[in-house]
Amino acid sequence: MGRKPVYVIFGHGGVIGMALLRAVSAKVEDFRIFAFDHARADITNADHVNHLLDYIKPTVVFNCAGISDPEICEEAKSGAFRINGVGPGILAKACLRS
Repeated sequence: MGRKPVYVIFGHGGVIGMALLRAVSAKVEDFRIFAFDHARADITNADHVNHLLDYIKPTVVFNCAGISDPEICEEAKSGAFRINGVGPGILAKACLRS
């Protein structure tokens, strides 16, 4: 039989990330999962993301990281752009490398 599926969830500290972790844990058998909140994994740091994914070698990567509150996005436009725009691009490029 093949290798166990390996899942990575970025943004685990948020509502969607936590719900996804519960759903995967309830529905999938015989797997490994790594869940990172923003304190443990900075999706806006390409070197960090590349290192994590090179080490973990995931089967599936979920990006639940982001700032969704419009007021926070307006107050911190640069940070919101990095997390909501730059970060997903870094994750996509890192996934293409693996």
